[in-house]
Amino acid sequence: MQLVNVELPEHVTNIKDISEYLKAKDIQMEKLSAAYDEVEADILISTSYESGIARREKILGITPQSTYTLDERRFIVMSLWYDTVPYTEKKLRQRLDNLCGAGNYVLTIDYANQTATCKLNLGSKNNYSAMCKLLDDLLPVHIVLTTTLLYNTHRVLSAYTHKQLSAYTHQQLRENVFE
Repeated sequence: MQLVNVELPEHVTNIKDISEYLKAKDIQMEKLSAAYDEVEADILISTSYESGIARREKILGITPQSTYTLDERRFIVMSLWYDTVPYTEKKLRQRLDNLCGAGNYVLTIDYANQTATCKLNLGSKNNYSAMCKLLDDLLPVHIVLTTTLLYNTHRVLSAYTHKQLSAYTHQQLRENVFE
């Protein structure tokens, strides 16, 4: 926001009441400028501040988890805000790529048995509930959906010694990302 700066003569600005007024005005104008910039950024989801994302989450009925970052919340809002039809498998995979990241899930659809299975990589586990909601909304009602996380396998953990792995609980070994 471009602010107009008016220069007053020095003898006027030296008056105590005027100088205090000018200080207060400068503080208020900085706050106004920051609020204007935030409102302008909130027009687009990709540039929204927390307030803009929170407003859209309220509209969409989303309750974010406290562990979500602002970028994760943006992805969830974007996946629901720009909802378009028709729903095809290609479109579903594009939406999952946008939400979870390409290659961060395995989606198997068995049309003959009318089932679908989606397994989410551990690196994207914060998007699990959003992925479940997206699949539930987009898949036809007659398709039976199963969603799970892709857990660590013996192959992944075999690269570590028993001593290294003993520092973790069974659940941590199963659900934490090991690289």
